[in-house]
Amino acid sequence: MKKFISTMIIFTLVLSLSTTAVFADNWKNESGKLPPGLAKKGFLPPGIAKKVFDDIDGFSWAEKAIARMAIKGMIQGRGNNRFAPAAPVNKLETVIMALRVMGWEEEAKEIDRLPEKYDGKKVHDWAVGYVALAYEKGILDEVDMMYFDPYEPAKRHEVAKYVIRALGYEEEAQDHMDEELPFVDALAVPQGSVGYVYLMNELGLMQGDDQNRFNPMGTLKRAEMAVLFSRLDKKVDSDVDYNEVIGKVYRIHKETIVLKVDGELRFFELDDKVKVYKDNKLIRYKDIEIGSNVIIELKDDKVVYIEVIEETNQDKIITKYSGVVKEINANKSQITI
Repeated sequence: MKKFISTMIIFTLVLSLSTTAVFADNWKNESGKLPPGLAKKGFLPPGIAKKVFDDIDGFSWAEKAIARMAIKGMIQGRGNNRFAPAAPVNKLETVIMALRVMGWEEEAKEIDRLPEKYDGKKVHDWAVGYVALAYEKGILDEVDMMYFDPYEPAKRHEVAKYVIRALGYEEEAQDHMDEELPFVDALAVPQGSVGYVYLMNELGLMQGDDQNRFNPMGTLKRAEMAVLFSRLDKKVDSDVDYNEVIGKVYRIHKETIVLKVDGELRFFELDDKVKVYKDNKLIRYKDIEIGSNVIIELKDDKVVYIEVIEETNQDKIITKYSGVVKEINANKSQITI
């Protein structure tokens, strides 16, 4: 029987919305065809839109996550429009991704000195702030200050440790160090990482492969990194999410999409290169069905990413509180600690 994680997590639920509307191809002329030159503008592609990177064919399971995180500016390519999805992720990249998802990157950019106790491998000047802030936030610990090698590939159990610490669950991880993990290779997980791996699995962030192996000593590929941190980003409510909107499609126009959000109609202008995903596949904007639930990402007040989702209920970890539960009021959705 799984143990209950003692720390209470407050969730926000974006309520399901309902509306009905009649779909109309408002951008078409009377003959049902696109007006001359409209397709050239790019926001309504005549076919499937160009992928974010040129080298992600064969990684369909990760394509949506790669596109979403790239559009949000949380991951970058390797030049020449390449993402290098099969390349291993190093420890520095993992730490940077954790800081970005938590909304702490701007703080890192303000720091130009490593902690005095840092005795690890050389850190390039541009990365100093990330390493220093990671230590300040508890993602890296005293041992890391002595042995951290920023450009060494990160092992999967190490990635689990960094992410759980970023979430502030170090104490909970320590409480679960004696758990019996559900993976066939559970004995390969270092004893000091069991609690981190346990929590990552409980939160649905990192799980086993199709043979139920966690592969703790294996390295994380960049495609896997995108999927992991996209999952994390959807669970964490941070300052970087103010450009994210969840709602139900009410109407589609040639340059705008209308959503019903919290009972109100909201109009959003489309970016010329908007990417639309459904069931992990890139689809045409005009193929979005009226009534679909979607998540949209905004950049410069324009929609750059649309994802069709099953429902609009999205559990997000806002704040973690510790204490003794004194009262639970289901009618008011309230917990008194």
